[in-house]
Amino acid sequence: MAVLVDTDEGLVAIAGDTLGPDPAWFATMDPPAGLSERVAHLRAFRRPRDLAPALVIPGHNPPTRVESGDAAG
Repeated sequence: MAVLVDTDEGLVAIAGDTLGPDPAWFATMDPPAGLSERVAHLRAFRRPRDLAPALVIPGHNPPTRVESGDAAG
């Protein structure tokens, strides 16, 4: 579940645990190949990315800016 907020800075996605457990996987769209839920993680990552938010705020890590042209897997 994510909450989307339209702000003056652009769309912000408050994404809870969607980016977990490692937000670097979201940034690179590359969870480890052996991860048992790899396909599910990629599907979950694509949903907020497809909305092109300016910022994604995960539940347990610092906010992540999504720049246009970032890896989209």
